Amino acid sequence: MKKFHYSEWDGTQAETDFNEDALFNEFAEFLLKEGDINAALQWMIIQYLNEHPDINLMSMDEYTDYLSSLKEEYFKQFNMDYALDDIEKEISDILGEEIKDLEKKHKGSQRELAEQKFWIENLPKPLSKSIESLKSHEFKSAKAKSSFEKLLRKHEDLRQLEDFLDQHKDDFYGENPVNFDEAVEIMKEFKRLEKLQADMKKGDFLQINIEDMKFFLDPALAEIFEYLQSTVNKLEKAGYLSTEGGISLTPKGIRKIGQTALESIYSNLKKDQFGIHETTISGVGTIKPDSIKKYEFGDPFNIHIGATLMNSIKREGSGKSLRISDRDFEVYDVDYTTHSTTVLLIDMSFSMAWSGRFTGAKRVAIALDHLISTKFPKDNFYIVGFSSRARLITKKELPHLMLVDGSRDMGNAFTNLQDGLKLGSELIARHRSINKQIILITDGQPTAYYHNSQLHFEWPMGFGGVSPRACRETLKEVNRCTKSDIVINTFMLDSTPSLQAFIQEMTRINKGRAFYTSPSDLGKFILVDYVEKKRKKVS
Repeated sequence: MKKFHYSEWDGTQAETDFNEDALFNEFAEFLLKEGDINAALQWMIIQYLNEHPDINLMSMDEYTDYLSSLKEEYFKQFNMDYALDDIEKEISDILGEEIKDLEKKHKGSQRELAEQKFWIENLPKPLSKSIESLKSHEFKSAKAKSSFEKLLRKHEDLRQLEDFLDQHKDDFYGENPVNFDEAVEIMKEFKRLEKLQADMKKGDFLQINIEDMKFFLDPALAEIFEYLQSTVNKLEKAGYLSTEGGISLTPKGIRKIGQTALESIYSNLKKDQFGIHETTISGVGTIKPDSIKKYEFGDPFNIHIGATLMNSIKREGSGKSLRISDRDFEVYDVDYTTHSTTVLLIDMSFSMAWSGRFTGAKRVAIALDHLISTKFPKDNFYIVGFSSRARLITKKELPHLMLVDGSRDMGNAFTNLQDGLKLGSELIARHRSINKQIILITDGQPTAYYHNSQLHFEWPMGFGGVSPRACRETLKEVNRCTKSDIVINTFMLDSTPSLQAFIQEMTRINKGRAFYTSPSDLGKFILVDYVEKKRKKVS
């Protein structure tokens, strides 16, 4: 087995920061990238190892193989053939004492004595059932009764050992015979080993017993799993995660991811963009003169001068001049009466895995959902994902959303924008909104479409080419959206000529706007565009 190097606490090491918000933000970042909680936890292990280069570990398969070799060592070393002999002798001695006492007390009643002896001598098997039957027996011998009460303390261990031997007795072929007490200890150790191995194979790290991991494997490995368990427990106590039936995000956790994504995008906006937030919110808003709040991204800039200056004074102190920070601004709260319906259409085809495109799209979806639900609660917002087919994506599943693996499911790795637009327009039609829009995030032109209710796939005509029928059927759907007054704004994550040409034709038909941007800048443009409705062309 490989050696592990670790050191005891000597007061010089940096303490682990268990700030719940920071911890959850780190966890959420991994979750957005991987889409799977277990994968996110594995990434946290990798980061932990990077921060502790002195720890040298094997793979999980190597550990479980090592546990298998430990089990074989038990089989090779011990012999269980005589493990129950001690209990059998104790029962025999107890019954002997009881029969001896019965014979003394029933000299004149041979029939009753014979019945008692017959019952005692024909107790059910196995031994644990014999003891169970004797529980109802009224002992005549005080010595037998006392011995039986002591034996009862071993009853549960006996029952478990009998079950264990039913499964494994023939597996133990060693030269060291063990008595009952030794067999019970071996059984308990063996069960701990089996459970540890099973939990590790399942990846059920919350159930892993840290002490067992230290006992059978290594303290360094146990330290990592203890870190993970502590992390999840702290996030559960903070209300971000639930561990009932597996680890899952709570509604609070989902909201937190949205808030963090929104704040992250907002904080990355250039300083000179601050002014454009001022008053250009779509629709009518009514100021609440008695209600003020901290300025947040998306708020109209109806500044409350007094509260803002007081915040600056509190922060700066009483000096000759004041420097107002964006943290000082307080604004009048607003009731929004706008009513719009937006569908965010996310390309989930396999190519979106490149260069962080899909992670960027997910982050924008989560941030936009949080922005609309908190700042524009009367707006309707849907998220639709599309690959070879389109489907509605719920708020709950959004953080866990994963791309189609084209290597395993080639039939679902194409780009069916037609179906995405169709589903998006159907969702918009549920509401009587004046403002109707589809926000499209994609990195490729269509390669799949429906015709007469049949799904068709069409490879592009050569490298960098187009799929003419797929494009034609998709543009028909663009026409239908346009006739329904649905504006389609497109954010391109690739600049290939074929995609640009197709999107240019879409915008010609629909009169929407087209943006070319990178995954890291995607959120800036979509969120600012949603709030400001400012026409831009990013080149």
